[in-house]
Amino acid sequence: MAECDDLPLVIPVQSLSDHFICAVCMSQMKDSHLTPCGHRYCGDCIKECVNRRHKCPCCNNRIRVNDLIRDHQYDELVCLFNSEREKAEKKYFDILINKAAETNQEESPSSFSPVENVLKSHVKKSLVAHERYYQELKREHKQKLAQLDADHQRLIEEAKMQGLTDDELEHQIADLSQNYQRHQEELDQELSECSQMVATAYDRYLTEHIPDLTVLPIKISLCILCKNVTVKDVMLKPSDSLKEVTDYLKSHMEAEGDDIIAFGENVKYFCFGPFSKYSIDEMTQKVQSIEAGGISLPDVTLLEDDTRLILRYGLKPKSTIVVYGSVHCKSDLPKQCFSVNFEANKVYKVDYFSCKECGINWVCRPCMEVCHKDHELVPYIMNHQPTWACCYCPKKKKCQLQGKPTQTSQWHKQWSVK
Repeated sequence: MAECDDLPLVIPVQSLSDHFICAVCMSQMKDSHLTPCGHRYCGDCIKECVNRRHKCPCCNNRIRVNDLIRDHQYDELVCLFNSEREKAEKKYFDILINKAAETNQEESPSSFSPVENVLKSHVKKSLVAHERYYQELKREHKQKLAQLDADHQRLIEEAKMQGLTDDELEHQIADLSQNYQRHQEELDQELSECSQMVATAYDRYLTEHIPDLTVLPIKISLCILCKNVTVKDVMLKPSDSLKEVTDYLKSHMEAEGDDIIAFGENVKYFCFGPFSKYSIDEMTQKVQSIEAGGISLPDVTLLEDDTRLILRYGLKPKSTIVVYGSVHCKSDLPKQCFSVNFEANKVYKVDYFSCKECGINWVCRPCMEVCHKDHELVPYIMNHQPTWACCYCPKKKKCQLQGKPTQTSQWHKQWSVK
């Protein structure tokens, strides 16, 4: 036994917990297995990697599933670590509460009244929940940084094997480093914004009660993948479900002048976490991979109908809810002459054109694009507010669009499924 084993030493949790993280799933190891090259992973993670690539994810050493060794002692160490951490957390908050009560001595539960014990229990639970919430944000941020660094090193190694000249290699590495720096700054900014939003929301509600951060209103983004539409800073309340999300999207698209007619039967909703900042094409690709292969991604969650999104899934600020599938809008309908859809009680802004070839003024934009396609056209009056079904194209018997209301009605009927 070492001489210092009996000393009441305190070791930082972070210095140990990082060594219990699986390099594949970036979560604490479960059913840990050891490779011949000396690396540990979750059992399921390393078996899947070896079956696919037959290599160690860390060093690319060739291995087989039969080479893996179940590390029972390491699992026991992880279990012991978790148990001791919980005990240390309890002691920490006991001391914190005692200090708040202006007492420096450790008091036994019997020295508190029943009401004080209840209050102490709830205060400690709230403090633990809030600290874990913030630490979870930091952990996700750190995992993303580690993944970014690993990808950066891999790209550099691949560049070195492409047979480039020294100057070409230097330029390519410089570009990779610049891109790496930019992504790193974006992740740091996301953590800063998330932390600030958490602190602002907590400060606002703390004057009334001590809430759990997972049930606070949060700001998220909404995205319709098939329309390339993103709506930022949408306030989501704890009681909101997907119905409120779709209602908000309908209101937004109506304000943009492209009303949503119907959501297709194949529509699904996915949530991307705050550190998963992808382009619309990248999000589409990831969702398609999930749908095609049945795989799961740690930062992407399939959302179900009739559930309270924040309460059920613990959504975090700056998350993005994406709509995947067919969303039919007004712009998808066949073009119609303005005179067909005119309603006397509505206000319209219409662009009118003059067709030099046909000698007609007051031609609406749909007729300009269809009936007078390839003709010599010039703007006549822009953003006009007509008070009647004004378009001279049908009046001059040139209109090809007036006979399509029945077709449009059929499209409405076909699409109105959700």
